[in-house]
Amino acid sequence: MAMIKKYYKVIIVVVFILIIFLIINLLTSHSQKKALDFRNDKIKTELIKEAKNFNDLFELTEEVKLEGKLIGSIKKIKTMPSGHFGVIDESSKQLNIFSSSGKFIKTIGGIGKGPGEYLYAVDFTFDNEGNIYILDPILYNIYYFDKQGNYRWSMKITDQAENILVVDDKLYLYTTVNMLDRPSGACYDLTTGEKLFEFAYPTEYIKLLIENKYISLLL
Repeated sequence: MAMIKKYYKVIIVVVFILIIFLIINLLTSHSQKKALDFRNDKIKTELIKEAKNFNDLFELTEEVKLEGKLIGSIKKIKTMPSGHFGVIDESSKQLNIFSSSGKFIKTIGGIGKGPGEYLYAVDFTFDNEGNIYILDPILYNIYYFDKQGNYRWSMKITDQAENILVVDDKLYLYTTVNMLDRPSGACYDLTTGEKLFEFAYPTEYIKLLIENKYISLLL
């Protein structure tokens, strides 16, 4: 009799545990279903379902056909203060100017190492007056052209960069590549060519990884 009561208690405990486990499982499943339903309600998939081409995912705001100059591949395109388009051709490595209607106007500078020549126009910018600045990361030079496209002067830089920005009389260079051992950006004075300061320093964590040889600068 005592043995039967003992087994009876064990069975009750096991059944109780199973009931608790079942309740928890039901609650968890219900919670997951609610979360899944909520996500499905919030995600808008209409564009993906209807798109036949990749371009269909974007709304076209303006279309300009470039004419008069063959462009192999556009690396950078910017609207200039005059309303013209500046286009860097990845194939020719040059900066070309097109009108607002897409007609070719001129090529700025040329390929080479002489005055007003560069090896690779990776980026360009302009000041408020429309004067043009071209960055050549191969020769480590900044080239200055007036708004008519005439070469005026060049300035030597010491920093690796692929992007350029001019604000008043300050020139900002920066790279989007993670610089592990030096800053990713620098500011120069356009009137003197002097480097004023650097910015975007690598974090202390990155420096620690380098010091302990967990990562290599050769990667």
